[in-house]
Amino acid sequence: MSSYIRRPHLKSRDGCVQCKRRRIKCDEKSLSGACAPCRRKHLSCSFGGSFTHLTRSQPETPTPTPTLTPTHRLDLELMYNFATRTGRSLSDSAHIQQCFSTSLVEVGLRHDFLLHAILALSAFHKAHQQDSIVAETPLFTTDQYSSTAHIHYASALHTFTQQITQINKENCHALFGCACLLFVTSLARPRDEDGDENTTSRFAEWANLMRGITVIVSDNESRDWLSAGPFAVLFSGNAETPCPEPEIEDIMAASAQVKLNQLSKAISESSNQTTNATCQIPLQSLLDTFTNCSRSKFALLWPTSLSKDYMALLDSKSPEALLVLAYYCVMLDSLRHRWWIKDWPLYMLESIRSMLDEQWQVWLDWPTEQICRVNSHKTSSYTGSNLASPDV
Repeated sequence: MSSYIRRPHLKSRDGCVQCKRRRIKCDEKSLSGACAPCRRKHLSCSFGGSFTHLTRSQPETPTPTPTLTPTHRLDLELMYNFATRTGRSLSDSAHIQQCFSTSLVEVGLRHDFLLHAILALSAFHKAHQQDSIVAETPLFTTDQYSSTAHIHYASALHTFTQQITQINKENCHALFGCACLLFVTSLARPRDEDGDENTTSRFAEWANLMRGITVIVSDNESRDWLSAGPFAVLFSGNAETPCPEPEIEDIMAASAQVKLNQLSKAISESSNQTTNATCQIPLQSLLDTFTNCSRSKFALLWPTSLSKDYMALLDSKSPEALLVLAYYCVMLDSLRHRWWIKDWPLYMLESIRSMLDEQWQVWLDWPTEQICRVNSHKTSSYTGSNLASPDV
């Protein structure tokens, strides 16, 4: 009887997971990321590491390409416009232009409310450019730019109002930048939205927004943060620019000193004690501003000095408060070359005239003469020039 020796079964203990599940022998060799049995069946193999399913007929599904909607394109255009044009239109100083065009945008990318303020002002600027000398084919209509501007403006103002009472080191820069832009945007907004009777209401809005800046910078700790932050140039003397047309500026300053002193005397003689005291403070501040060389800078800062009592008189159309505002129009007109100021000073002056009795209207002669004289000089100075304004 011949003896039969059974050959022992060599189990594959180191085979791939797939072969073990199928109960077949694995060659335990990883070639091209898979063992031989898995390659023949076009299966994923644990030797491959990534478990990529190997097939001959199923290519990888391509990743869908994101689509830019018209809203995306509009916001991108507005951001580009702000960085290249709108930011430069806010100042004559190259340092401040750089601050608004780059630093402000960088801060805005971390704070939505500031980003909304940036896009709002840029959208109003684009709407303004539609009628300017810039020969470009617009991507959107004036109405689209305008409606977008209002949406962003409302969003920025809503969040800004909430956060202004919670100033800290993280948000103070964004709040300051937003307050500056909201003020300018309020000026840039077309005035035909207000109607003829709401000039003082618009100014009250400007003053309240400027006081928002005051709230931020009046706190010593906040001012220290701002002075050492991305907007430090706005708190230094390095950004100052010389007086434009110094001879005209000096004549106006001397004339303003005489007229403001005369107006101050007239108010003190014809008004009650409370009204007189309330109006004398902004009058003195206005006089100090007229004698300062950096007049255009202080033209935007003057509203921050106005008290709640003065604003209440202005809301009630007090003739004394209206006359103070009328003389401020001369100061504001120093910024008339800005697209966001334009002819607002003269328009405000004429609106104030319609609210005053005849006995007070004589005090409007000097502001009217100054604005018309300066603008006539500026117009003749630029006649024949082919240079495009940086504000466009």
